[in-house]
Amino acid sequence: MEVQSSHHSHRQQVCEVIGRAVFELIRCGQAVEPRNIILILQLQGAQASSDQQKHLYLLARHSVTEGLP
Repeated sequence: MEVQSSHHSHRQQVCEVIGRAVFELIRCGQAVEPRNIILILQLQGAQASSDQQKHLYLLARHSVTEGLP
């Protein structure tokens, strides 16, 4: 049961990261398109301070590209 809860939490974090990227695009007046979301996620991931955060941004980019699991 804990594995499923962990998966849900992880997925929620990915969704939150994507949501923040979308918010940033809207705030800047940019088109909310997958390629723009991925660019924002790449920039934010490059600025992330921990490997865990960098991995989260990588998963978020993958989710935008492939669709959420």
